[in-house]
Amino acid sequence: MPKRSTYGRTLAGQTITSAEVFAELLLTEANVAVVPGADFAAPNHIRISYTVRRPAWRRC
Repeated sequence: MPKRSTYGRTLAGQTITSAEVFAELLLTEANVAVVPGADFAAPNHIRISYTVRRPAWRRC
């Protein structure tokens, strides 16, 4: 699989230059919260977490 990068692409008129910029854009433009990888010793990455609604917990 080819390696792809988000760096250098533009979203909402702003060029993505780092994981921090990308995380901020995801939050402001798509209401998606991620954590920049630099907080976890992976500066060129983001960390994504997800969950399900509370009623689904009972089935787990």
